[in-house]
Amino acid sequence: MVWSKKDNRLIYTKVKSLTLIEGDFETYTITKLSDGENYFANGFLQKTYSN
Repeated sequence: MVWSKKDNRLIYTKVKSLTLIEGDFETYTITKLSDGENYFANGFLQKTYSN
């Protein structure tokens, strides 16, 4: 699911392709989420999982 700024709502979408990019990138860790909580990252709805 992605957030549509145009429609101001969540919409389902299929990933049509992936592009490999190489290099060093700044990343972040979210430490205050519990298993099963949702959040948005880069416009995509994400869900936490634990092992």
